[in-house]
Formats: sequence, C-alpha cells, structure tokens
Amino acid sequence: MNIVVTNRGFIRKLSALILVLGALTLLPVPNAQALSFSASTSAAMNMDFWRNLYRAPTWQMNKGPNHTDKVVLTYDDCPNSIHEFRRFVDAAERLQITTVFFPIAWCGNTFDASYARARGQLVAGHSNTHPHLTSLTPDQIRNEIDVYSRQSGVMRPPHGSRNTTVDQVLNANGIRQWHWSLYTTDWTLEPSTKTIDTIVSNARPGDTVLLHMNAHTFNEASLTEIKHRLQTQRGLNLCHIQAGRNVNAQGTHIPNGIACG
Repeated sequence: MNIVVTNRGFIRKLSALILVLGALTLLPVPNAQALSFSASTSAAMNMDFWRNLYRAPTWQMNKGPNHTDKVVLTYDDCPNSIHEFRRFVDAAERLQITTVFFPIAWCGNTFDASYARARGQLVAGHSNTHPHLTSLTPDQIRNEIDVYSRQSGVMRPPHGSRNTTVDQVLNANGIRQWHWSLYTTDWTLEPSTKTIDTIVSNARPGDTVLLHMNAHTFNEASLTEIKHRLQTQRGLNLCHIQAGRNVNAQGTHIPNGIACG
C-alpha cells in the first residue's frame, strides 16, 4: 500500500530533520576521558561563579565591611585631648594597626578626622548629641546624622540603640550601621588590664571590638599588648589596611569591603 503525503510543510520539516541527523553521524564521538574533563571543567566554572558571587562585598551589621578573619578595634565617643588622640593615631600607624573611630560630632578640637585618615585609620559617625535613637521621631533621628556619618556613609548608633524606625531613616539617607560583635566595659573606666583580658580571652576571627577613646586602653602600651597577646595566645591578628588597598587614606567613604591584611 502506498501512502501519499500531501502536506508540504510537514515534508519540509521532515527533510530538515533527516539532514540534521545525517550531519550528526559525521561528528567524532568523544571518548570517556574527554567527557569527564568537560564535565569537571564545567562544574569548576560553576563553583567559581557561585563562590565569587558569595564573596561579593556585603555590609554586615556587627562586622561592617570586614570579611576577613582579622580583628578590628573600634573606638567610640571623644578623646580626652587632641595630643592624646594624635599620640594614639601615631602609635597605631607605627604598629601597623588600622583602627576605626566613631566620634560624636561635638568632640570639637579633641578629635582630628583628617589626621587619622592620613595615617591609615578609618572614621565613621556616632551622632551629633549621643541620644538613644529609638526614643526619637524620624525627623529627630535624621537630625542626628552627623558630618562623619555622612562623609563615611556609616554610623554606629549611640548605645547600639536601633529599631525599625531607626533602620528605615538611616537607610533612606544612605547610612549603613556598624555595631560590634565583642563588647567590653572599658566605658566604666575599669583598669586597662581588665579590658585587655576581656579582648584576649573572648576575641574570635573577624570580630569588631567595642572600645572608647576616653578609656584607659586608648594608648600605645595597650595597643601593643593587645596586638602581642592576640597573636601569641590566640593566633589572631589585628586589621591592617595597607596603603592603596581598597581604602584611600585621604578619602572619607568606607566601602562595603576592606582588605584587612
């Protein structure tokens, strides 16, 4: 029995399919080794893609821009004097330690942001008058965004005080929050030995340590001891951003990722 196909469109599609199948039979068949290499290469490329995506700098509320295992020392409020402040900054630079300052706007002439930045230190903000932001209206919160917060794009709310309203107002003004992951009670003006013991005993890789500029650890001797004991007793290192790595010493904005070395 003869079957006559009258649908010309169907005939054209069938002819094209036959040509494609014929061409495929002329292609070399890859061996198992080639197939294995291709599969492993593809998997590696996919892993690299997702790994790089995961490593893209993102802001962390308690660790800020630090995505390394280095410990970051941060200092709130105001120093006792400009001379004490500059001695501390000089010591940090000499010891190859990058610290982060969160001054209150009314520190006045006891604080010098330009001096700190020029010597490899970071400066963020800590409000204008140091209130509990959670007790304020949105307009009042907005008025507490100080010059250092605007310059750096980073604020540490006083007392760590935050809620949904605080988050919304700061986010709307382009301000990221950097709190802490290791709390100390140096603000009570306890002996420096107690504060240092707390840091050395409790620090974990990548921690942000809360300290204060008017406390007894704000000096070269304490910096030296913290660095030495963390290295020798805990195998931990303090953050040090080398010149030209992610943060411009003369700049003011803090990026989402800093290269602590």
